[in-house]
Amino acid sequence: MDSFLIDGYNLGFRCYYAMPDLSRSDGFPTGALHAFFASLLKLASMDTPHATSVFFDKGGSARHLEIFPEYKANRAETPESFRRQVPHMKYLCEIFGFTPVECEGVEADDNKKSKADFALWFTKSKFDNQELKWDSPWGVGYPGWHIECSCISMKHNGEYLDIHCGGIDNAFPHHTNEIAQSEAYLGHSWCPWWFHVHHLNTESGKMSKSKGERLTVSRLIERGYDPIVYRFFVLQSHYRKTLVFSYENLDNAKTAYEKLIGKISSLLGAGGQPDAARLEGLRSMFTEALDNDLNTSLGITALYDVLKSDADAATKLALVSDFDRVLSLDLIENAKRAAGQDSSLPDEIASLLEQRSAARKAKDFAKADELRAKIQELGYTVEETRQGTVVRKK
Repeated sequence: MDSFLIDGYNLGFRCYYAMPDLSRSDGFPTGALHAFFASLLKLASMDTPHATSVFFDKGGSARHLEIFPEYKANRAETPESFRRQVPHMKYLCEIFGFTPVECEGVEADDNKKSKADFALWFTKSKFDNQELKWDSPWGVGYPGWHIECSCISMKHNGEYLDIHCGGIDNAFPHHTNEIAQSEAYLGHSWCPWWFHVHHLNTESGKMSKSKGERLTVSRLIERGYDPIVYRFFVLQSHYRKTLVFSYENLDNAKTAYEKLIGKISSLLGAGGQPDAARLEGLRSMFTEALDNDLNTSLGITALYDVLKSDADAATKLALVSDFDRVLSLDLIENAKRAAGQDSSLPDEIASLLEQRSAARKAKDFAKADELRAKIQELGYTVEETRQGTVVRKK
């Protein structure tokens, strides 16, 4: 969990300190064991034998489809991908009309009252070396995959969620089962928005731990990459599209990001106020992109369109700052750093740099050279790079 949160923070997610206390006071992940039992006692039939697992009894597939009609619509498109994504669920194959050949190797569980039921609590593990087990009213066991998410969510977030995220492989049957059990338990609708992201693949196919292709932000940092560059790489694609990762692609994103920062840094130091009319017109391109199914790729295009527009520098900077409240690419901060306006610089040096930038924009190069000499006299070097002005202490 810590690694996940640290990677998220490095990518610009500012949620670390808003996370709940995930203590294990009862020996159970997130301390939610009592919440599991409360949910199970309400959902499950108490006459369930200890020898078998506890199932969510939907009274047949028709009732489940009534609770959540998209359950059937969201199934995988082909029998092959369906079987690969949903192992050990022969009852679903039968419900959706797949042939026995198409579902070969998918085992049914005869303990279910209905073929569409799913496990809430396992008392007989499918795994030979199941280590994590707890005592329960139904015997020693462990929670089903789906009930884990519902209980932990309700314990820490209450009875309503605004949005539920996950990979596209979780859409069916995991999230459909989450909805069924959560709404049966609560007696009301649970979450109106479901956000499913498609996979990040390598050039050889789907990334997986078993292939030794596990990518983390920490690993990128070890290889010298700024996490913001990876964020920029991802935002250039739509979340509903599979994204192919390679270090060559990441290097291309790095080059593009540095050029973007260079363009923004060239605007710094401009005086005046933003043009309100131009602000509204140019901002609409960005908001329309996000309104179009959170199309961050079009949002990045809107950012470039602003920089290429004939709007004045103050207007462009105001829009860049506004857009970055969503993109979280540290655009203004890194532009200031590239222009030598790092907050760690003394106020006098920062002021001289701002004056020099304004002189260069006004094409008063004699004044710019004079200010550069003053900065050097105060113990700093001034270097012009492709990304902008870089200032270093001698």
